[in-house]
Amino acid sequence: MKVFVCLAVFALVAAAQAETAKEKLRKYSDECKSVSGVSEELLNKVRNHEDVHDPKLDEHGFCILKKAGFMNEAGDILADTIKTKLKENSEHPDTVDALVEKCNEKKDTPQHTASHLFTCLVDKKVHSH
Repeated sequence: MKVFVCLAVFALVAAAQAETAKEKLRKYSDECKSVSGVSEELLNKVRNHEDVHDPKLDEHGFCILKKAGFMNEAGDILADTIKTKLKENSEHPDTVDALVEKCNEKKDTPQHTASHLFTCLVDKKVHSH
């Protein structure tokens, strides 16, 4: 799974309030490192587009999605929040509802749900500014 690529997509779709989306992503990622136990080395592998499968990356993504308000602690996808934020930042807001519905699939763990959500959004090519 290329979670960091997915995280980059998240950075583009996250609502930017006082901070830019990229700054928020960096802040969330830094805060989540201690929770997930993900190493900088592992993140660098993903940044270099290496195909890395590691439960720590799934935990990292779950942590970031919780901080962004896209998922709750139970691992539920907060679809209305995602739709709102994606519509604010999408080149194609009319397609957001269908996209989120396609990607809104609860898996066996919150971490796998987060991983699936990131992957689905990337696969469906969420384009936003």
